[in-house]
Amino acid sequence: MIEEENCIFCKFAKGIINPIKIYEDELCFVFMDKFPLTKGQTLVVGKKHVDYVFDLEDELYQHLFKVSKKIVKATDKALSTERCWLIVQGMQVPHNHIKILPVYKEIHINIEEGSGNEASDQDLQEIANKIKKELEKNL
Repeated sequence: MIEEENCIFCKFAKGIINPIKIYEDELCFVFMDKFPLTKGQTLVVGKKHVDYVFDLEDELYQHLFKVSKKIVKATDKALSTERCWLIVQGMQVPHNHIKILPVYKEIHINIEEGSGNEASDQDLQEIANKIKKELEKNL
């Protein structure tokens, strides 16, 4: 098991490493996945270091899914998706997180543990800005 001090998501939460964030509050943050399986993939991550999402306290668990819903609605509008999938995996990084995968018509997504191809920071920032713009309309 990865200790909190070696956990990349804990480093994100503490500001040691700065991913491209699109949302943050006192309990969680949402950022662009650097290795997306599909364009616009984001991760909703609880700040508290708990490995398995189903071991979270009910309040935080519910909060993560409420935030996920807001991010999905903003992503759908910003990227004209057909819909989004939520995936709770957590094998590569043992820290609770929910993957949001935008789905587009006639584009197949190969879902397997692991990640997709590395996206450029510029592309991720452009997508993040679109999602943030839609998110701000509904806050």
